[in-house]
Amino acid sequence: MAGNRIRQKRPRYLRRDAPWTIAELKQLGKLPDSVLARRFDRTIKTVVAMREAARIRLPIPGRRWTAREIRLLGTMPDMELARRFRRTTHHVRKQRVALKIPLFKYRHADRSWTKKEIALLGTDTDPNIGRQLGCPEHVVLSARKRWGIPSFILVRKWTKAEDGLLGTILDVELGRRLHRHPASVYIRRKILGIPALQPVRLWTAPEIKLLGTMPDKELAVKLKRSIEAIQLKRSNMNLPYPASAYPRWSAEEDKLVGVLPDEEVARLTARALASVQMRRFRLGRPNPAPKIALPREWKTSEIKLLGQMSDGEVAKRTGHPAGSVWYKRTGLGIRVYDPKRSLTRGARRA
Repeated sequence: MAGNRIRQKRPRYLRRDAPWTIAELKQLGKLPDSVLARRFDRTIKTVVAMREAARIRLPIPGRRWTAREIRLLGTMPDMELARRFRRTTHHVRKQRVALKIPLFKYRHADRSWTKKEIALLGTDTDPNIGRQLGCPEHVVLSARKRWGIPSFILVRKWTKAEDGLLGTILDVELGRRLHRHPASVYIRRKILGIPALQPVRLWTAPEIKLLGTMPDKELAVKLKRSIEAIQLKRSNMNLPYPASAYPRWSAEEDKLVGVLPDEEVARLTARALASVQMRRFRLGRPNPAPKIALPREWKTSEIKLLGQMSDGEVAKRTGHPAGSVWYKRTGLGIRVYDPKRSLTRGARRA
């Protein structure tokens, strides 16, 4: 009978929720998480969570160096080898020093330059010169600085369309549109003898007479000015916009501004509140302080209504503001009106 008995399997992870001991915490990070999970009779997720909570880093075992990797040591920079081997630069340098392999040196650093090669320096960009001579860019850069040769500046040719824009707008604005330096635009305009655009053009009497007679957009095209300049000049002269939905302020309306509250002036003049506020600001008049109504005292009959009906209904009957009704009711410790509670009381009385 004993041999026929079915062997009961030991339940796994008996200590899943058991508290951690000091001996267990000391072993975290020294062995793989899977080994500790089997030893502690816990899940791997529990071990990983406790190790991360304790901020214990799991050491990664070092990878053995292959013969191919050792042969490449010293043939290129340590940083490049670290990228190719997927190792850290410190490990690559440590292995190279341990094997007494000298540091990689660029074969172009001490090269002898011929007169033809020196003549090529500065005629093109350093990367292009390096590709022509078969050496890195930094070697060309150091050689050019050694002989004091300035760097190559790529000059983009001016097209006829770009030349036609010179003098029509400011040099700074034209440079921004053409993606050129303002100094380049200035030099090109001087070479072609094109006068600069005057940033400020005086208004003539015929131009001033046209203000307000037509839309600003049409007038800007006719006078060859910007729309912003037309709007600014018309606003400074207090000229209305033609066919505007906002009529000019009359003398009678101006007398009301600053004397009555802005809301009252807006109602009497049929204007927007923002328009009244802007007009008062332009006239330099202060805002009249609105009259503040003093709170009215509560009567005994009005206090009895609190809690017997909603705060809004009490406000309508007594004439007190809704906020004042709520403040008075909470100050007296009266509960808010509940129609269900009132019906229950009525049923009990019956």
